Amino acid sequence: MFAVETKSFEKALRAVQLATSITSPLLTLHQAMLEYDNTGVQLTATDLDVTVQVRLRCLRVVGCGEFLLDPRDVLAFIKDTSAVTYEGGKFICGNKTMEWYQTPVEEYPGIGKGAVFCWTTRQQLGPDFITGLAKCLPFASKGLLRPVFTCLKCGRREIAATDTHRLMVYYPDIQEDLHECLIPGKAAKAVIYLAKMYGVNGLEMRHNESSVRFCTDTFTVYSRKEEGRYPQYQVVLGDTPKKHAVIDVGDLLGLVKNVPRETAVALNVNGDHIQANYKTERCTIGARIPAKLDPPKSDSLEIHVQGVYLKDLLESLRDRGTINLGFIGPNNPIIVRGRKEASILLPLRVS
Repeated sequence: MFAVETKSFEKALRAVQLATSITSPLLTLHQAMLEYDNTGVQLTATDLDVTVQVRLRCLRVVGCGEFLLDPRDVLAFIKDTSAVTYEGGKFICGNKTMEWYQTPVEEYPGIGKGAVFCWTTRQQLGPDFITGLAKCLPFASKGLLRPVFTCLKCGRREIAATDTHRLMVYYPDIQEDLHECLIPGKAAKAVIYLAKMYGVNGLEMRHNESSVRFCTDTFTVYSRKEEGRYPQYQVVLGDTPKKHAVIDVGDLLGLVKNVPRETAVALNVNGDHIQANYKTERCTIGARIPAKLDPPKSDSLEIHVQGVYLKDLLESLRDRGTINLGFIGPNNPIIVRGRKEASILLPLRVS
């Protein structure tokens, strides 16, 4: 028997929902495992790739036990209540009770309280690491045909993500090099979401040969490491642009924030400005973007990029104020640098 505050229980249920798999043919993966003892309550959910554990304190607890539950059903049941009690195989909220057929815990593949792992490396990371995950995640691929591109690459003192059309690299403020690995995007998303939900300022990251663990006092995220070869993006970032343009992010973002999908944006670098234009079925929309060019006097250059990708990049750098656009040539990538970021946008070939 145990009793918990509804607010903290709701938060924990929403957290483990991140790792449940409602599309899996294994019905146990639709559920989460709840364990309780005199130390509190722990909820665990997994889709066999990512596992999320959340710990919360009890108002009172008697004995110990474990069972499986569906987070969605329980969330609907406890809505608009102040406290939840579990006793005699039932959840009790005021005059309401909830009892359901329970799957044997032995069938659940999740990681329980008694799980033991051997971790070979351990790092304590601050809030800037979590910021780096959040900055890079939108640039990872959403498709599953090439799993390596759905991941974030950690290594040295940087975090990177690419979907092969664009790249974001973030350089977090950390004291030592990161252990090199590929972190699945779903695991990174869970860490970002939980860190924001629980307001944590840092976490511990541990590794072994096949897995990575992110841990705080409140939650833990386990994930397998993806195997594969990541692109050598440092080669492109090492290229020396022939022309630099420092612009205000807001000036260009104001033009492309409503750009239609699959629309190319033309950037014409000339004199003391960049002329940016894109065409729709009915009109041409453009803006003159003030720019500080280096060298100040050089030949004009026009390059086309995917409008939506440019918008996503500018939105991720909105808080930087100004950015540096590095142009190599009309058919070469644009190298974009912020205060802690480096990014690449591939050009479009337009006839």
